[in-house]
Amino acid sequence: MTCNLRSLCFVLAMVVSFSASSFGDTYYISPKGKAANPGTQGKPWSLNKANSDLQPGDTAVLLAGKYKTQIAPARSGLAGQPITYKAFKSRTADIDLDQPILLADRSYITIDGIKAENCKGRWIDGNGAGHIVINDCYFKKSGGWESMQFRNSGGYITVTNCFITNGRDEVHIRRGAGHYIANNKILEDSHSPLVLMGCSESIIENNYFSNPTHRIIEILAVREEYNPIDKTEFIVIQDNYFGLSGKVQAIKMAGSNSILRRNIFDGCTEGVRYPASYGSKLSYRPEGWFSQHNRTYNNTFYGCKMALRFSKQDRTIEAGGAYGDNIFINNIIFGGTSTTQFDYRLGVKKTDMAFLNNSILKDSPGQGLFRWWSKEKEAYHFASLLDMQTDYPDNYADNVELDPQFVDAKADNFTLAAGSKCIDAGSNLTVTSAAGTGKVITVADALFFTDGYGLIAGDTIRIGDAKAKIIDVDYAGNRLTVDSEITWAAGEKVWLDFIGAAPDLGAFEFGTASQAYSSKP
Repeated sequence: MTCNLRSLCFVLAMVVSFSASSFGDTYYISPKGKAANPGTQGKPWSLNKANSDLQPGDTAVLLAGKYKTQIAPARSGLAGQPITYKAFKSRTADIDLDQPILLADRSYITIDGIKAENCKGRWIDGNGAGHIVINDCYFKKSGGWESMQFRNSGGYITVTNCFITNGRDEVHIRRGAGHYIANNKILEDSHSPLVLMGCSESIIENNYFSNPTHRIIEILAVREEYNPIDKTEFIVIQDNYFGLSGKVQAIKMAGSNSILRRNIFDGCTEGVRYPASYGSKLSYRPEGWFSQHNRTYNNTFYGCKMALRFSKQDRTIEAGGAYGDNIFINNIIFGGTSTTQFDYRLGVKKTDMAFLNNSILKDSPGQGLFRWWSKEKEAYHFASLLDMQTDYPDNYADNVELDPQFVDAKADNFTLAAGSKCIDAGSNLTVTSAAGTGKVITVADALFFTDGYGLIAGDTIRIGDAKAKIIDVDYAGNRLTVDSEITWAAGEKVWLDFIGAAPDLGAFEFGTASQAYSSKP
């Protein structure tokens, strides 16, 4: 949430992307420009002329004003030579149409600093598009379902530094890998502001999300009954703020092999739901069939009506769905507004997940925060944290009940105050499987880590006294490849890098600054 190496890497990537346009020519565009003009700042082109004539590597600089022509490039760019539409001054080029941007079946296109609002249709039609960059844009009010629609994506849809609000499934990406959603403010939506279906190896980071009317993110398989089914997996959701998720959960996590870490869930109706079910309609299958092998750690849930909800239908599993091995470590769950903070629905087993070394407290110890339906009693059954740790010691262990002592949670400052018992209270994430020396380390569980999928820097880890950066993860073999040679013992603890004697619980390390959250553009 503060400037870090990942943000720097993205900035550098953007610089490379824009610098690549130097291979082509730059033309100026104006709402009153003419096709016969040379495309200089004094004698600009029309937008129609730019659409028809821009070649790979070319840049169209849009001068301020309202445009009555769609951005619709006649061709794609090339790798390293995108076609770029860039506002001369950020968000002053206003595409004043019902559907302002058409990128269907195009690739290597960059849209930078454009404004579009009060649209009856979609802001962007990008079906079949790939390698698209949407940066520093302002989108407000869309009547079109899936307001930015990227179905059958060719991969690498990047949406960064944008202000997005009052749409309908505002950013909808279906299929493809390498998507990057970062540093945006994504707000009110009649359904879900961000939807990923059938996607993989993608990053969602450093965003401000708020949607008081519905949920915020949906991570789903592709809805149609294709064979094979396109699952969503290997997604990293990190360093985001989720505020005021309204009628349902902030995240519907029907994905697998994914990481949720260092996020803030502030005053949400539900923080995260991990389903394996058909959904509200049988025709939606297999949208929500899969929720397994996810790693959720170092998040902060504050003031939520319910922190986590789990649901699994037996018929879903029988039809080919999969559930379980969802692990929660080093999280803070505090100050919930209802007694039930963990809800186990339908056929979920207590052993489908593991809670290890978390701080869990509503307002006083011993409360029955865990709830499930008892068929025998035909009533809800409640259990305390102590009950769960006593009855299921292999899956619920080393959790504590304490006030984390935030600096000022009511002002959205979730850093830990000096003296907090959550400081240096974090556990390691996994251990090494055998002793060795080199750059390839076999661990008990590699799913806690990412190499960044080529989008961001890989994780920096600690093994004993050694520190190294991950450059590749072999999830099937549980092998981490790092950038420098180290030596380790068998059973050595493996951690993400931290400040102090050990990691802290929750989203922020003590001594780092909490971001000032704001919904303003």
